[in-house]
Amino acid sequence: MGNIGAFNIIFATLVFFLPTFIAFYMKHPHRIYICLVNLAGGLIAGIGWFVALGWIFYNPKDNKCEKST
Repeated sequence: MGNIGAFNIIFATLVFFLPTFIAFYMKHPHRIYICLVNLAGGLIAGIGWFVALGWIFYNPKDNKCEKST
């Protein structure tokens, strides 16, 4: 395998785990679960990558549906 092949593998790995890296960088409260969804769902069907990517932008602290007292 040449240098181009190794570069492609490294680049593909970085893109695959992009939602996980962003979640840990943002200190998302569900970052471990996002990592698991990214890994398992991404390897099985590929849809897990999109689910994890969407989940990192959902912040449970911003939920406006809480009961007011």
